[in-house]
Amino acid sequence: MPTSNTKGGIPIASEIISIGTELLLGNILNTNASYLSRKLAEHGLDLYYITSVGDNPERLINTIKEARQRSKIIITTGGLGPTSDDITREAVAKAFNVPLKTSPTMVKQIEDFFHQRGKTAPECNKKQAQYPEGGRLLINPMGTAPGFMIEDSACTLFALPGVPGEMKAIFEDKVSPELQRYQKNNIIHSRLLRVFGLGESQVESILHDIISSQTNPTIAPMAQTGEVILRITCKEKTKEKAELLIRDLQEKIQARIGNYIYGYDDDTLETVTADILMKRGKTISTAESCTGGLLAHRLTNIPGSSSFYYGGIVAYSNDLKERVLGVKKETLRKFGAVSEEVAVEMVRGLLKIYPADLALSITGIAGPGGGTTEKQVGHICIAYKTIDEEISTAVKLFKDRMQNKEAAANHALHLILNYFKKEDA
Repeated sequence: MPTSNTKGGIPIASEIISIGTELLLGNILNTNASYLSRKLAEHGLDLYYITSVGDNPERLINTIKEARQRSKIIITTGGLGPTSDDITREAVAKAFNVPLKTSPTMVKQIEDFFHQRGKTAPECNKKQAQYPEGGRLLINPMGTAPGFMIEDSACTLFALPGVPGEMKAIFEDKVSPELQRYQKNNIIHSRLLRVFGLGESQVESILHDIISSQTNPTIAPMAQTGEVILRITCKEKTKEKAELLIRDLQEKIQARIGNYIYGYDDDTLETVTADILMKRGKTISTAESCTGGLLAHRLTNIPGSSSFYYGGIVAYSNDLKERVLGVKKETLRKFGAVSEEVAVEMVRGLLKIYPADLALSITGIAGPGGGTTEKQVGHICIAYKTIDEEISTAVKLFKDRMQNKEAAANHALHLILNYFKKEDA
């Protein structure tokens, strides 16, 4: 039985197999794999493969057989329900070359589950009491489908339900303690640095010498909508040692691009903005055109937003810009609805209606139509106004409609952050 996460100096590989045709069709997002990836890293286990496979017995059996040849730890999700397309139990049993057996205790629990709800357990549900011989069931506290684990000299396999809540409950209660026996030598710890205002290639160019000489910790730039995430990952014997090494590398990075780093780990532009507004007791109001209320939506998603979000207006039409926000007809005629001049008049009018500490406006061309030679799709104008300052800016985005809306909201939030940075200077 392995007692560490290395064997002869070679890391023990782990692997995730996500089961379900719905994953291949794009009907659902594979959040299970994301969750399990993080958890395996927390246990210091090297994840080498994530595979999605449909509800096809032959392909699933072959996938599990291949995983057994290359990975010491395998976690499957999905295919443990009561219907005919739930084939994980049968596939694992065949891949391990063992028969299925039925747990009478589990059958009774399933029958009791339905009886308590005034129903009779369908016969098909009783297949959920089956598991490969030599393995053991992992009780599901949130549903009728238990997981199971089975191990031999080749590997240890954990089969978990596909329902995220049920999968997480079994992992935390049953799987995580099992994985701790592989964790004695190392843990893997990561820190995310969130960068706005630089592209991925620019970040990599500025940090080229640091990245090219990396050993442990390592740096991985990842491009997101309108921002770049720098993931610093360290493998060490303790979390404290890993954090110390990560901190040293983080300081080197911050010395180069510190002005562009707006947050860390689970931060977002809206959570960082909200935190600043709440800490300073400031309020904000918004007037949006092309973003259609997206900025207001993101800000009001933050718990406690009533303390800092004063109110907002979606002035999509020129008529509303004139009648509600007081934008002059002449300004619209001369400069067009998508202009810094209109953005400024929008924010001035907004501040008269909603006297917040800071008012912000967005107008632009989200696309795919509406662009001109002078103002192409992705041309966005943003303005903000406080009691002592009025600023406007234009940005050019070259993405699709939804990405333009998201990126425009990002730029607006970053503009607010920069305002408070200047206030601190």
